[in-house]
Amino acid sequence: ENLDVRYGKLKTEFDSLKVQHGESTALIEQMKKDGADNAALQTQIKDYEDRIAQLEQQLNEAQVDSALQLALRDAKGLDLDYLAFKVKEKGTLILDDSGKIKGLDDTIAALKTQFPNQFAKQGKPEVRENLLPKSDEERSSEPETLAGAIQQHYEKHE
Repeated sequence: ENLDVRYGKLKTEFDSLKVQHGESTALIEQMKKDGADNAALQTQIKDYEDRIAQLEQQLNEAQVDSALQLALRDAKGLDLDYLAFKVKEKGTLILDDSGKIKGLDDTIAALKTQFPNQFAKQGKPEVRENLLPKSDEERSSEPETLAGAIQQHYEKHE
C-alpha cells in the first residue's frame, strides 16, 4: 500500500513537471525566436535547458524505480531494495510506452531462480504438528526433572 501512495505522488509530480516542461519549452522557443542578442539572456536560456534536462532525468529515474518496486512487490519479493539493486546491476532499465520496464518479467524470473529465498513461497505454508500426549499415562512417562530423566534412562537400560 505504501508503494501505491508513493507511486501516486510520483505520478502527480510527473504530470506537474510535464506541464512545467511544456511551458518552459514554449518560453525558450519564443525567446529564441525573438532573436535575443543579450548574452545574459542566452545564458539564462541555457541554464533553463540544462535544468529541464536534469529534471527529465530525475523524473525518468523516479518512474523506473516506482515501476521496478511495484513489479517486484507483485512478484512477491521480500527484500525489495536488494532485489531492485540486483535488477539494476544487470544494466540500464528502459520504460516502454505503457510505463512498464522492458524485459522485466524475464529478469524477475531469473531472480526467482537465482534467489528463491527472496520471494514468498507459493501455495499453503507447511504446518508441522507437535501433538501433546493423549493420555495421563503417556504424560506420566516423561520425566519432569533432569534427575528423573537420568533415573529413567538407567531403569530402561538395566
